Amino acid sequence: MRFLTLAALLAATLGLSASAQEVTGLSDWTLYLDPGHSQNENVGIYGYSEARKTLRVGLALKEMLETRTDIEAVHISRTNDQQLVSLSQRTDEANSLGVDFFQSIHSDAGGPSSNSTLMLYGGWRQNGVTVEKTPTGGGAMADELDETLTEAMRNGRRGPYADRTFYQGFPFPHANLFPYLFVNRTTNMASNLSEAGFHTNPTQNTLNMNADWKVLEAQAMFWGIL
Repeated sequence: MRFLTLAALLAATLGLSASAQEVTGLSDWTLYLDPGHSQNENVGIYGYSEARKTLRVGLALKEMLETRTDIEAVHISRTNDQQLVSLSQRTDEANSLGVDFFQSIHSDAGGPSSNSTLMLYGGWRQNGVTVEKTPTGGGAMADELDETLTEAMRNGRRGPYADRTFYQGFPFPHANLFPYLFVNRTTNMASNLSEAGFHTNPTQNTLNMNADWKVLEAQAMFWGIL
């Protein structure tokens, strides 16, 4: 019997493969991928860190977009485990490049039984209404990734949120009417931050250590972006 890798099995199930026909329509669109943290930061259970996982998801996603679509350009904030990149270096570079979208790739931390996805775009609540930073588009991306990433990972979901609403609720009187997260607040383009599961969950971080699993996560983000 021939056994498929997780990534190949998922691709085959949905009729996609590494040799799929090129996807067109992205030739005037640029993307900045930001694998969260640097080096070996945010070590999770079994000694495997968020930084190492997000880097490999980001690199796999970059390769998929560059080889399977006609996207104009995909930039990435770091390419190896030795680089130490600050938050301001990431957003400064994205701003200087003038990209159309900034996607930050993370995983979450908490109790060992916690495991879910979360999408955070730049926004807040005012007069009972969610307000998204401009340029808009982070909320739409968050909606898509909330579906594709959660379904692929088969874990819980906390949904897409405007970042300041998630962290601070609905303050009264109105204050801090700007994005909460640095990467959403200081980027000049639409942006979103994805939390793909918990690296403090034993089952999830075992999966995170598997190379094919990281490709699966990247594939799910690829579908969400498309």
